[in-house]
Amino acid sequence: MKKQILLSCLLVASVSCQANWFSDLWTTAQTEVQSAWDYITGAQTNSQKAVENVQAVADTAQAVDDHANNADVLAAAVEQAANTLGEDHPDVKAANDAVKDLQDEVKDAKSDLEKHSKAAA
Repeated sequence: MKKQILLSCLLVASVSCQANWFSDLWTTAQTEVQSAWDYITGAQTNSQKAVENVQAVADTAQAVDDHANNADVLAAAVEQAANTLGEDHPDVKAANDAVKDLQDEVKDAKSDLEKHSKAAA
């Protein structure tokens, strides 16, 4: 009878120990799953920000291209005016200066865009 009581106590102690071990294992697993989820969520947020940055660079590149096209159209119009009015006409000189300024702005914008594109990559 004493052996049965002793065996019963050992069995209860063993089951209790295994239950504690399983509980600890379950808690650890939940913590690991939560950490993985947090990592995935953070990666998704970072990925979304990267996509937004790439889109902003693309939008800026399009604006710079549009600006360059406008400068080309303006240069062609000034050239036509120069053919009609002459190179020395004050309006033609002022327009030529404006075109050069615009072309310089486009050049600077393209340079800045290239730097930001490399930084975003």
